[in-house]
Amino acid sequence: MHLKRIAPRAITLLCGLLLTLPAAAKDAGLTATKAAPRTHKLETGLTTLTPREIFKRSVSDSSGDIFFLTERYNFLLEPTSFDPKVFHASHITSRINNKVETTVIPAHPDMTHGYAWDYDLRVPIAFYDPSGQWFRQGTFSQLAVQQDIAPTLADVLGIAAPDRAEGRVLAEARAKPTTKKPKLVVLVVQDQMGWQYYDAHPTRLPYLRSLFRRGALFTNGQVAQVDVETAPGHAAIGTGAYPRGHTISANYRWQTGLWAPHAVYAANFSEAAHSDEFPLQLGAATLADVWLQSQNNAPEVFSLCAAARASVSLGGHGSMFGHNKKTAVVYFEEKGDKAGTFNSDPAYYRLPASLDGKSVEPYGERLLSAQGGKWFGNTLRDKNGKISPSAVRATPAMVEFERDLVNAAVSELKLGQDEVTDLLFINFKSSDYCGHHYGYESDECAQVLDAIDQALADVITKVEKITAGELVVAVTADHGAPPLPELSGGVRLDRAKLQADLNAKFSEDGGRIQVVPFIGASQLWLNRKELKRRGFSIADVKAFLQDYEVPMTAPWNMLADQWRAKGKPATVKFFRDVVSRDEL
Repeated sequence: MHLKRIAPRAITLLCGLLLTLPAAAKDAGLTATKAAPRTHKLETGLTTLTPREIFKRSVSDSSGDIFFLTERYNFLLEPTSFDPKVFHASHITSRINNKVETTVIPAHPDMTHGYAWDYDLRVPIAFYDPSGQWFRQGTFSQLAVQQDIAPTLADVLGIAAPDRAEGRVLAEARAKPTTKKPKLVVLVVQDQMGWQYYDAHPTRLPYLRSLFRRGALFTNGQVAQVDVETAPGHAAIGTGAYPRGHTISANYRWQTGLWAPHAVYAANFSEAAHSDEFPLQLGAATLADVWLQSQNNAPEVFSLCAAARASVSLGGHGSMFGHNKKTAVVYFEEKGDKAGTFNSDPAYYRLPASLDGKSVEPYGERLLSAQGGKWFGNTLRDKNGKISPSAVRATPAMVEFERDLVNAAVSELKLGQDEVTDLLFINFKSSDYCGHHYGYESDECAQVLDAIDQALADVITKVEKITAGELVVAVTADHGAPPLPELSGGVRLDRAKLQADLNAKFSEDGGRIQVVPFIGASQLWLNRKELKRRGFSIADVKAFLQDYEVPMTAPWNMLADQWRAKGKPATVKFFRDVVSRDEL
């Protein structure tokens, strides 16, 4: 592939667009009501809740010993992301003086998220009610957090919020009190699709923007815990709790009893060493759990997300919870005999028959055929020439596959077809997979957005017709993401390098007992006893991090030469703030 060098003016324009975010209401295409005031400080990237406030809300028995905030646009990555064999080039189209110009970012390591910056934290929170019985139309500038969604929907259903929920009912958006309940509640959690996605693609997502215009939109929606990742975000949305309540502090958390990091939920039940503990890792009841319990198992619950950590956090514990029945909670298999299909754990959940054995492969083949054999230069195939589940999941093909599965499940389970409110949870995760590979600003992700918008239009139009408009659709995101470092001037850092540097300073030479056994996105775990034995304190670790610098060079930033030419120093400070859990 020919890689064009990005012109300085293109970099300047794109960075300017990312740094000068329009008000959320304007991004949503709202014209009928006055735009809400800006809810974050552009010069600092701070949101209504400050990083220290967010850290305080994130303290739990499973959280790290130190919380940190990187310098703006910096982030940590796993060492495997720095293998050139997994680098991706990204295509960026911009308009300069009414001229459309596409540039190609040289092949680069992945992206990630997880930090208390506005681009990670700012998310839409909206409720669409075509009948107007449960929500009133309008824009609302009050602070709303993910923890408010479950209590608000519980209020619609006429039940108490889950017992560990700490969010509030968003009463300002509710219509006049009624005892009537919708036939269906749809909760759409768009993965990685914070407001930064809407900002970067202002002409896309027409259907979603129309839902915002026709519904109740909270323009000051925010993630209120770290790590700002899929598992804690969905746990907050599904339970209304903070990590101290739902126990999910990150996608991966340190298990002192095992002396190893442990993935929150298993990606593949068939290969999971702890599959029997799968729903038990979620330490709080979900809205789905308590609704089923209150209605004596009459409702249907269907939860679909490629990642089990999202699907379970919304769909709940299934038959593990009290005397509840097995619910339809499904996730995507990437390995093993069922690779490329959606699966479920038969111990606590059930797989709808209409999903059984259905594969993403023909959708991937159709995409490649339409694109001349490659999608943005990518074959999407494994070494055997078959469609790779891990590659196709970041493309529009995966979205179309999931749309068809959701529609099939809606029909099979007869969602919204009686007087007992059913629950439908949807996460089209390709926006996250694409964002990690190519950057949310990319043309690759623009195509994924088009597919997501059309898929949501298809699904919601279908269920709106089934229910004769007696439904509520809630839309939010689990988190946002930072811009590509090549566009922002930020740097990636190998997490293993940082850990090695810390242990070289604080651990015994050659010792197997590490003072710093694990580092997450915004948290760091310590062996406090060993730290003390070595004659150091937590204050020493904090000071080390506060002074830590990273060279402005590839692969930390693949356009580092251009950024240094524009005035970036040869080494840059990596962290903005560091605080111990004991101080919060």
